[in-house]
Amino acid sequence: MADQDQLDQVEAYNEAINEAIMQALDQALQQPTDKEAINEAIMQAVNQAVNQAVDQAVDQAVQRRRATLVSAGVAVIAACEAVIELVTPTIERTPYHTSMLSGEAWVQELLTGHPNRIRNEFGVYRQTFIILVQTLREIGIRSSRHVTIEEQVGIFLYTAVTGLSSTHVGERFQRSPSTITK
Repeated sequence: MADQDQLDQVEAYNEAINEAIMQALDQALQQPTDKEAINEAIMQAVNQAVNQAVDQAVDQAVQRRRATLVSAGVAVIAACEAVIELVTPTIERTPYHTSMLSGEAWVQELLTGHPNRIRNEFGVYRQTFIILVQTLREIGIRSSRHVTIEEQVGIFLYTAVTGLSSTHVGERFQRSPSTITK
């Protein structure tokens, strides 16, 4: 396709040069002049046609180059937007655990709710759960800075009863898997 365009362009240039030569000959024949004047007129016409053809070719080459650069610029912008899209979640952290019911609140709900719920979720009766927490306190186990002892016991029992992964248990208690495995 590009070869055909170039052939068409060369043909157009040749036509322009031939036309310029014919015009120069017509002018020279209309005026009685010598051979040198005719040659001079033909040379001027050819030079003018060649200069116009060159200028036109340069303009077309500049336009093609400009179009190529614009296309490359658009590709670079698209690539930058893709990178920004990938990096944005890292920069603008989105909270993962956003449930209204925290792990501590869920444990409290089980302790104050229907007696069968705590048995279904933790595998022990309410009174057994309370005695277990009191016994752990008596032997020196304390709540951590962020997780109460009740929630710690609940995490342990829920994991033992359900057999879920730390990721799934973390989702239920709204805690990271690293907190669940401590």
